[in-house]
Amino acid sequence: MLPAKAARFPIAFAVAAWSAAVAPCTEPEWQPATVQGRDGSEIKALVRTASALALQKADGTVVALRWADIEAIRFGPRWPAEQYRQAEESVAELKSDDFATRQKALQQLRALGAAAGAALRKAASSDDPEVATRSRELLAELGFDDRTIEAEQDRLSLKDGSALAGQVSPEALDLHTRWGLFTFPLAALTSLRTEADAAFPPPAAEVRTLPIHPFAPAPKGTGKAFVLADLLEDPAQGASIEVLTSAGFDDLLVGQRKLAAGDLAEDAYANRGLLLRAADPRQRVIVDDREPLAGRSGGLAACVNAPRGLGDLDLFFVLPGSYDAQRREGRPAGVHTIGLIAGDAPAGYLGIEAYDRHGRLLVRCDSSASPRAAGGVSFLGVRATAPIVRVRVFRKAPAEHPLRIDDVLFDACVPVSREPQQALLELKTGDRLVGYPEGRSPAGLFGFRPAFLPAIAPALSVGLSDIVRYEPPLQPDDQAIFPRLPGAMHAVRLQNGEAFHARFVKLDAQQLFLELPGGVHLALPRTLVRKIDLCPQLADGGQEPAALGADEKPGVEFRPKHASTGAPAQAKHDSDLPRMDDAEVLSADIATGELTVDPKDGAGEWRIDLFSTRFLVFPPAAATNMAREREWVLRLRQGGCFSVTLTAIAADQLSAEMAGAQVTFPARIVAAVERTK
Repeated sequence: MLPAKAARFPIAFAVAAWSAAVAPCTEPEWQPATVQGRDGSEIKALVRTASALALQKADGTVVALRWADIEAIRFGPRWPAEQYRQAEESVAELKSDDFATRQKALQQLRALGAAAGAALRKAASSDDPEVATRSRELLAELGFDDRTIEAEQDRLSLKDGSALAGQVSPEALDLHTRWGLFTFPLAALTSLRTEADAAFPPPAAEVRTLPIHPFAPAPKGTGKAFVLADLLEDPAQGASIEVLTSAGFDDLLVGQRKLAAGDLAEDAYANRGLLLRAADPRQRVIVDDREPLAGRSGGLAACVNAPRGLGDLDLFFVLPGSYDAQRREGRPAGVHTIGLIAGDAPAGYLGIEAYDRHGRLLVRCDSSASPRAAGGVSFLGVRATAPIVRVRVFRKAPAEHPLRIDDVLFDACVPVSREPQQALLELKTGDRLVGYPEGRSPAGLFGFRPAFLPAIAPALSVGLSDIVRYEPPLQPDDQAIFPRLPGAMHAVRLQNGEAFHARFVKLDAQQLFLELPGGVHLALPRTLVRKIDLCPQLADGGQEPAALGADEKPGVEFRPKHASTGAPAQAKHDSDLPRMDDAEVLSADIATGELTVDPKDGAGEWRIDLFSTRFLVFPPAAATNMAREREWVLRLRQGGCFSVTLTAIAADQLSAEMAGAQVTFPARIVAAVERTK
């Protein structure tokens, strides 16, 4: 790809008032579109069409394009001109007679990674045989070949069903959004999809400029290849084969029948998080029954519909349940482990490449390192510390053998729409912003600075009524899997009927204190609590823990003396007193094992062994609190889920009303809050 001009086209921005009342746009040269940025944002915008759009193909021919003919563009990776200049200077130093200078140049080229590709490819045909040899060796080391050049190209889908590949120009687009006018270099974008007409306010008059920061090459050692024996013999190295998600092309129903030869396989496993696409946008991925592969599943496989299956494949990942079949889109996701069976071909003929969300190559391997199984098939697998969002399955030249895959195995899909320190904000307008929450905001508003704005830019003031979904940043200690607490968890039922598992810690006159997996503590007003089950493992089969009985009265139910739960203390209550109805639970502490109740018999408070009790039942809340419908669902990172009314969002916490009481959730324990209506 020709050097990008990203450094010459810094982002220009102007923040407009969120709720400004303005007249409809009168500018005739605008095309409505949805634009995705490399930071994970998805913005509804108007694209200025005054500048002519053109595409330069690999053979040098230039095609003039009309915005009215374009359905979508997928932009290849671009790097600032400064990095291309550094690459050319380092290539020139490969001719140096000084060994130290040559070694320094090689080190610099390795550090530049993909940005050095163009300079190295040019140097590979140098008249200097030593420079040409060093360049070819470094290209091979960095994983560059014809497929890499293809992956760097822009891909256009036209409304007549045709497709084009090459390099789009100009290298920047003027985008008018609800927050102002931006000039985005293509280096900051991943895709653009044209839309129907939409009304936007006119462009802002004032424009300021700031640079785009390029993405560095993926760190060395981010990914590595593995063979099937690693899963079978040493599951401690990663996900074992039993817990991986599989796509075998024999286990799905289409309507009332199973997949059959000739069916489209592209979206067949979208509900599991896997999408298949042909590397050539003119081709499709179909189910194939020629020469069954010797894998775990039956005789069906997947390949492109080109003659004899001669075509490469791309595998993408989305969050399960997020895929929109009409738009053919889902929430971007990644995996850390993926493997597949590849069809019969000479050793080393097939390979896979894994890429992260920024298009950086994480790891590349071919079938030469994989033991060949029965029928000549090969298992190809890669692992990476960074989420893998795309896998290219390729054939090496000459293209004599078809590419057919089966038994795709991968671990859990994880969100990759943003960096861990960034938050995600989805709006009713369809915009998805990635950025940074600001401190406290006035009532009903949320301060949020999108990542494409500089740190000195003012935050947007977003109304809570405009928000559809919010995901707080991942704290550094939240990126690991939350460990499970030892022993059985307790069960808690709230006044609104919601139930969840947590470790009971303490109850006082004001609050209930709980511990969630990972050591996270949650304090709830005691007025929210309807029942606490200290022995949910004793529930009858099929019975929900902490379930309420018919006309169950407030008080205490004691544990059967023969029940063994691992509690250190023995029951110390009268065997003729299995329940204490109409009693008030005053306090309890798991650390001391003491429960205090008022039996309401005039004899005063009782202190009871907490470990001898099973249920603590509290009075029902007022009917008005129970009947109120709540607009939000709040999900904790550990799996808890609550129906709430969101009242405030801040950088470090979220506030919500639950069953008539205000609850503050630390942001680090919240996975997402999402509007339900």
